[in-house]
Amino acid sequence: MEDRKIEIVSSNLPRIEFGGKSLSGGRFVTIRSKGPIELRVDLELVIRGWWEDVDRTDIDTFSGGKLDFLNLSAKDINLDDIAVGLSNTCRFAGQIDEFYSVAEHSVLVSRVLESRLNAPLPGIVESTFAHDFPEAYAHDIVSPLKKLCPGYKLIERDLEVVIMEAFGLGISLSHPMIKEVDMDVFHAERKLFMNPPECEGKYDLPDGLCIRNLSPKEARKEFYERAEELGVRIRHQ
Repeated sequence: MEDRKIEIVSSNLPRIEFGGKSLSGGRFVTIRSKGPIELRVDLELVIRGWWEDVDRTDIDTFSGGKLDFLNLSAKDINLDDIAVGLSNTCRFAGQIDEFYSVAEHSVLVSRVLESRLNAPLPGIVESTFAHDFPEAYAHDIVSPLKKLCPGYKLIERDLEVVIMEAFGLGISLSHPMIKEVDMDVFHAERKLFMNPPECEGKYDLPDGLCIRNLSPKEARKEFYERAEELGVRIRHQ
């Protein structure tokens, strides 16, 4: 039997549980154990606690406003900011030999999903079009890196909530149907730009749809046209 002393450094984070009980902060606790000790830590509370010491958490936006990542509001979401941000952002972290924007990708994914629907599902195409809107503010971080950055995932989730509110979207941007189509289009894009062996036999785009490597200006124009076609516009006053 061995005594193990653990200091609970903060009174508000993290929330630590042992034996089904929460351990309060600001004191030492001694645990007697014969073997390894398992502590359960609420990672989200830890991360949000770290953010309290960050001196600036807002960015300037194209429309002249600001967006604060720790104080997000639907009132700060602007379609022009999203159009500019996505049309100026290159997919695949820019590791391709021709520019291909997130804006063009967003339009393409929405059209692919639309082509698959064999029955109406109100709101699904609009949310598919908007699935990468958070990246207009938080940038397009490649998936392997995103998995290593839990703080980014929290901000991305919070952005999704206020964006859905701003545009009156009733279907989650992370809906399984959207994720499936997004991944299929990813495979088609990766096959075109990188053509790794594992992409052989993967998804091909439907007839009539293709990647055109539009310039930022062209992609922004197409983005606005698709938004108008789908009726995607800011709903808040």
